[in-house]
Amino acid sequence: MTVVRIIVILAIAYGSLFPFNFQFGELDGIAIEGFLRSWRVGPSRGDLLGNIILFVPFGFIGTIAVDDRGGVLRRTALVLLAGAIFASALQFAQLYLPSRTATLNDVFWNLLGTVVGGLGGIILSKHARNWTLSGQSLQLVPLFLLGCWAAARLIPFVPSVDFQAIKNSLKPLLLHPEITMAGVVVNAASWLAAAFMLQQLGVPRVAGLKLALIVLATFALKVLIVDNAVTASNVAGASLAWLLAFFVLAPDRQRPLVLVVILVGALVTQGLDPFVLRPETASLRWVPFSDFLNGSMYHNSVVMVEKAFLYGSLIYLLRTSGFGWLGCISVPASILACIEIAQLFFAHHTPAVTDPLLAILLGAGMMALERAPRTPVQPTRPA
Repeated sequence: MTVVRIIVILAIAYGSLFPFNFQFGELDGIAIEGFLRSWRVGPSRGDLLGNIILFVPFGFIGTIAVDDRGGVLRRTALVLLAGAIFASALQFAQLYLPSRTATLNDVFWNLLGTVVGGLGGIILSKHARNWTLSGQSLQLVPLFLLGCWAAARLIPFVPSVDFQAIKNSLKPLLLHPEITMAGVVVNAASWLAAAFMLQQLGVPRVAGLKLALIVLATFALKVLIVDNAVTASNVAGASLAWLLAFFVLAPDRQRPLVLVVILVGALVTQGLDPFVLRPETASLRWVPFSDFLNGSMYHNSVVMVEKAFLYGSLIYLLRTSGFGWLGCISVPASILACIEIAQLFFAHHTPAVTDPLLAILLGAGMMALERAPRTPVQPTRPA
């Protein structure tokens, strides 16, 4: 767990201080006064969402790692204090980064992300012992992956009952239906993986009517959430997943290896579609997560949680199939590395080292979670 904490802290610092073009010098009074008044400046929706998501792992790992002998209040106070100090230090460091804008407002949203992650850590740690009684120490992972799956579909979690907003959400489906191979395959694989995670958490017989109701409920929420839309590819992918679920998710014959093949096919299709060769070979981006830290933070946050779900599901399915941790981490990372190398020759994609590294980090976190020592629950004596 210590290694995971260090990775989380380094990842947050990396995301906050990228691209590290520090210009150290004496800060004048105007810069300091502007920084102290910056709490009045409201961030954009993308920056707000990025600041919250960035510190969710800090709160989650912090509440799990802190000794619980002092109770929930002590754990929460320690994590919030550490989060406030860490977030303030990062914002102060950004004063020396010309490419970043340091604001005290970001500290508040970082703390909100810490609170969200901390609540998740407290709830999960409360039930973790009961889950491990059956020897299923990876039960926390399906819950985390389902959270990523829901976030990728329902971000920014802001509902709206405005009739025009609802019409805008349905326009891509009703007025401009467009079905792409990558969209259908990735959506189908995502729905099957999410249904598998539900079954791992004890939800019986997900295939059939129950899966259809979950699909309809999710689409209804997407229509009501601002900046979301239901596309023809979403509907076609969900329909294909519903049909395949009768074979893949049958209660008497779950087939994680079949799901592995489907997920790998989806990743290859997503990574190379529309399979058009470049006139010239592209160059590989060697700076990790540079593609995530540039551009729209709102769009990048959605892409990141979706990748976390797909890559994490592949790792979890391999582990469920009986693979050792070396194979669970190296196989997805190698597949993603091959896709990035192929993108050097296929157009409409940017080859980078981010995706293989993300798979390695996800695998390391899952391995640490599985190996984390837990105290077994003592059975209650009858009266």
